[in-house]
Amino acid sequence: MEKSEFFAKMSEVGKALDSPERLRILDSLSQAARSVEDLSMVLELPVRTVSHHLQKLKASGFVSFEKQGRHSIYSVSCEGVIRFLSNLKNLSVELLPDMKLHMKELEGTRAVYRCPDNKNIDDMIKSGEITLIDVRNREEYTSRHLPGAVSAPIDEIDNFISGFDGRGIVLAYCSDVFCVLADEAVTEIRKAGYTAFRLEDSVTERIAAVR
Repeated sequence: MEKSEFFAKMSEVGKALDSPERLRILDSLSQAARSVEDLSMVLELPVRTVSHHLQKLKASGFVSFEKQGRHSIYSVSCEGVIRFLSNLKNLSVELLPDMKLHMKELEGTRAVYRCPDNKNIDDMIKSGEITLIDVRNREEYTSRHLPGAVSAPIDEIDNFISGFDGRGIVLAYCSDVFCVLADEAVTEIRKAGYTAFRLEDSVTERIAAVR
């Protein structure tokens, strides 16, 4: 393959992602496999629109699908897609002033947990000093979650609070650093009088860190 042809092929990747809707679809699929109908509901886009964009993403190799009865279930084709999307988000923050400002504003209001130097978060979870909660929806939790985490979807956070025994620290996480669901959960748990922080880690960050 000639070098010019190599870069021409690379440009096809960029063309496949020249739509905000396709990036939103990939972002959703990076959390869990979904049907066209599920994506339509989650992203509030028409089924026909979602189907069109999925075909473009499938043709470029970003997504794959399998049949389950009458439904086609789509997923990212490999974990490399998740890493690519994470890197694209981080690069966007680095390059685009508006996104950089947005992240600074988020970071300025976040209650992020800093583990003491002489302790390990995983050990604290095992000992019960920390309760780790995943505030994404149950489908995403079931697909992948951090070790030791319990499912506490943000729209059911009151149920978690009412059942919490009050011991130790609650750490909440969601899809990635750009997601604010964990921040919302921390606010509600603190209102109830408990100690809570956001965990600056997620399934996406763990996958993106793998080389």
